[in-house]
Amino acid sequence: MSDVAHGWHPDYQWHEAATFWQKSPEGEESLAGLRKSPTSSGPTFGDLLSPRGLGAELAKEIDEVHDKEMSAAVLALYRSAWPNFHADWGKDFDRPAAAPGLILAPTGDPMAQPSRDRDMAERLGAQLTELDGLTHYWMLQDPERGADVLRRFWASLPS
Repeated sequence: MSDVAHGWHPDYQWHEAATFWQKSPEGEESLAGLRKSPTSSGPTFGDLLSPRGLGAELAKEIDEVHDKEMSAAVLALYRSAWPNFHADWGKDFDRPAAAPGLILAPTGDPMAQPSRDRDMAERLGAQLTELDGLTHYWMLQDPERGADVLRRFWASLPS
């Protein structure tokens, strides 16, 4: 299962923040600036995630725990897949997968790329479910709908 299958597409290009974080020392400086501190007055990491559907309460919780270790993990993820997931990790994603798969496409995400999600579902022989109106945080926005989609997929699998 994937809810970011478009990132595995050979033509995928990272979003602006990711390409910035892939640079050093710019990435380190950017994330350090997004960490909440008693003297910070600018935007936080939670503020950056909010337009993608993260609620204010969870954004605040993320800001409370966003430390150097979390920043390092973010940088390691984005820097480990250059220029995209496909180049480093997805060379085998050009044919149907051996096991049934599910691709979720949250179409309300400002960074969504439903056409690439559909293409990846076709390449992998995976089932595609578009989550209209939901974002990257679909599981928090509508947990009942997300659970229903997952249950239906699991029920469709051979015994």
